[in-house]
This record gives sequence, structure tokens and C-alpha cells, in this order.
Amino acid sequence: MEEKPRVDRPLGVAVLAVLDIIGGILAFIGGIAMAAVSAMVNNPDLRDRIRDSMISMGVPNVDALLDMLVTVLIVVGAIMFIMGLVGVVVGWGFWAGKQWAWFIGVIFYIVSVVISVVGMVWPVWSPTSVIGIIIGAVILYYLFRPNVKAWFGKT
Repeated sequence: MEEKPRVDRPLGVAVLAVLDIIGGILAFIGGIAMAAVSAMVNNPDLRDRIRDSMISMGVPNVDALLDMLVTVLIVVGAIMFIMGLVGVVVGWGFWAGKQWAWFIGVIFYIVSVVISVVGMVWPVWSPTSVIGIIIGAVILYYLFRPNVKAWFGKT
């Protein structure tokens, strides 16, 4: 069995790994927080107080809005929770030079650029979308550099 030559971890990969792990932990915590808020909004006592406040402000369809709020909190919280776990795992994979982490990272940053492009045109133009496109494109370029690919065992 032939052993592959030792390649030093590129600094940029180390930075991406740490940022992915930190971002993953924050997303994971955010997902848990959203689930907690949805449970609070669904609490009958708090829901009644929220409903009464909204009705006093003249908001129509309060019950439907509260139901929709709870659903959105649960769905977005679940997505954040899962993305947080993925971020931590991919960060570890970047740190360890795993081939699957490179592949998932490339897919993730392509999706990130596409989402940023969509964010530029729908529903309203956002300058943060331009920043997202630039950052995602730079990271994609970086992941395809020969020394970075070598770290992940790709040639």
C-alpha cells in the first residue's frame, strides 16, 4: 500500500475550518433558540397576550399569523440546527483534509453564491448579496488552488 506524501495544511483551509466550526455552533444554537421561541409563542398564556396585543393594534387574522409564525420558527430552526451540524462536521473535515469535506464545501459555496445571486434580484436588491457573491466566489477559487486540492488528496 503506497502512502501519500505529507502535505501541510494551508492557512486558508485552517481559517475556513475554524470559521465553519464556529458558524456551525452558532447556527446549531440559533436553531435550538428558534425551537424554544416557537414553544413559547405556542404557550397558551403567552399566545393569548400576544393575540390581545395584536388585536388592539388592529392586526387582522391574528390566529393565522401566530400559527404561521410558529411554523416558520420551527422550519427555520430545524434548517439552522441541521446546517449547524453540517458546518461543524465540514469544519472538522477541512481541518483533517478529508476529500468528502472538500466536495461538500464546494457544493455549499456554489449554493451560497446562487442564493446570493437570487438575493440580489428577489425580493429586493441587497448589498449584502454582493458581498456574499464575492466571498463565495473567492472561497470557491481558493478551494480549487493546487496546494488546497493537494491537502484534500485531490490532484
